[in-house]
Amino acid sequence: MALLGLLLLLLALVLFCKFRYKIFVKKDGPKTEMEYNVKFIWLFGILRYKLSDKKEKKERKQKESRSEEKEKEKKPLSRLKGFDVSSSMQIVKHSVDLLKKILKVIRPKKVRFYGRYGAESPDKTGMVLAAASMLVPLLTTSARIEGDFEKEDLQLDIYVMGSFRLWAIALSAVKYIFKPEIWGLLFPKKGKKAGKRKKLRSDYYGN
Repeated sequence: MALLGLLLLLLALVLFCKFRYKIFVKKDGPKTEMEYNVKFIWLFGILRYKLSDKKEKKERKQKESRSEEKEKEKKPLSRLKGFDVSSSMQIVKHSVDLLKKILKVIRPKKVRFYGRYGAESPDKTGMVLAAASMLVPLLTTSARIEGDFEKEDLQLDIYVMGSFRLWAIALSAVKYIFKPEIWGLLFPKKGKKAGKRKKLRSDYYGN
């Protein structure tokens, strides 16, 4: 009983403890590389993870030597065979719905955005600024966008902060997996058996 209680406590911590994140993005000019810093904080700050542009570049170099071998080892997904167009469309629909729910759960609580943009021609600069002025305020009210009509320029200073609990994502993911089309894709044999049973019931009650 003590072990079961401990497992339930750990599960509750995993699902209901807030997962916090902070994202910093900075670019000081068109010729400078973009800098970013991502921090994840979980379980009251006990677990932390930091991802930066320097760390990502280092890891990318380490993976480049092994990427070609992995591509050769990849096999085609035979499970996708046998699905008709309607099933494929349902899979896409369910996947898009799941993505929307996840984005709604993890959407940031605070966003600050500063941007300065200048293109080769003033006309292009004006068009980009007009589009950005309409889109960026949808994400945050703390937005400032400037234009440089004399020279080419690109500056960014973005700060994003948010939090969420895993139970909301886990619940949506479980519902997604148990959709007939998704279940049949993940477990083809079980999906076929369930489909046959459903067809037999419909034929029986139909007669």
